[in-house]
Amino acid sequence: MVIGLGPFLLLVGIGRLIKGGITPILSGEGLFLKEKLEEQLDGKKEELDKLIKTGEADQALAYFFDELEYILIHKKFNSNLKEV
Repeated sequence: MVIGLGPFLLLVGIGRLIKGGITPILSGEGLFLKEKLEEQLDGKKEELDKLIKTGEADQALAYFFDELEYILIHKKFNSNLKEV
């Protein structure tokens, strides 16, 4: 009985990993809110990029510190920062 328990738990674990990879974690409402948040973050990132490209350093710095928590969670922030 103990010997059969190990393979059973291994199969259950693998099955849960496969199910987790296929099934979206968020509900429909959660996916909608995630999409809205990503749009908001993209807008803030574009605004910061626009201020930097126009050479308005004081405004860009003020905007950066005002929106710091949103900018840092943006998924593309670190990759775009390396290109500049």
